[in-house]
Amino acid sequence: SSSSSSSSSSSPVTTSLPSLSRRRRPSRMAVLDPRYATEETHEDDGKYAVPDEQKSVSEQTGAVLSVSAFTKILCPGMRLGWIEAAPSVISMLSSHPYVQSGGGLTPLQAQLATELLQSEEQDDHLDGLIRDYKSRADTLTAALLQYPELFELDGGAKPTKKVEGGYFVWVKLLKCGLPAAELRDMARREFKVDFLPGERCHPDPSRKQELDRYIRLCFANVETKELLVEGVHRLAKAVRAARNAAMWTFNAKHNY
Repeated sequence: SSSSSSSSSSSPVTTSLPSLSRRRRPSRMAVLDPRYATEETHEDDGKYAVPDEQKSVSEQTGAVLSVSAFTKILCPGMRLGWIEAAPSVISMLSSHPYVQSGGGLTPLQAQLATELLQSEEQDDHLDGLIRDYKSRADTLTAALLQYPELFELDGGAKPTKKVEGGYFVWVKLLKCGLPAAELRDMARREFKVDFLPGERCHPDPSRKQELDRYIRLCFANVETKELLVEGVHRLAKAVRAARNAAMWTFNAKHNY
């Protein structure tokens, strides 16, 4: 989840708050401040197990809005979501002239989602997604752990560490020899495998050098375990090739 509030310049300020204790702090602050805090929960419904104590804090106070979307739990093209908040806030939003006079927002998509929710077909669909994503995450993690000399998971995860939700695995490259962005170019060109360089996952350009050692792998759009395993094998070959090239360059430069 992420929490957002307004800065002094009226620009949104957002941070990731994965733990319940961290998510409660801005909630308490919002009670004292007349501006609302928002809790954006695109991936909570994609968690493989969500304990009750980890669910939304939006209804505990009247100062937090929980904003969720069907985009990742139904279909990517559905730009439709919902808001959880105190009844007084929901009443204010639902009676807003923009909603009332416009006949609702995206009425066709809203009707489709309503039918899926009322028939409980959305629950079945989400259960299937969670099973599939968990299986893919486990497969990808197991494949990466076959190369402990090349990859480190989630800042040093042990083999028993499981991906708990979402769609990605965060991987540290160990002594790769190339920045992640350059490795990506070589991996795509020579080994036909792709990933997202870590620097693309953070808005702060000052952290570019630090994040050059990280990559993000997506398992949500790879349908078979065989492809996931093959992708890791190709990625390992790319990292080894980059490491060997860097070593050759170093030796040649120093006349070894």
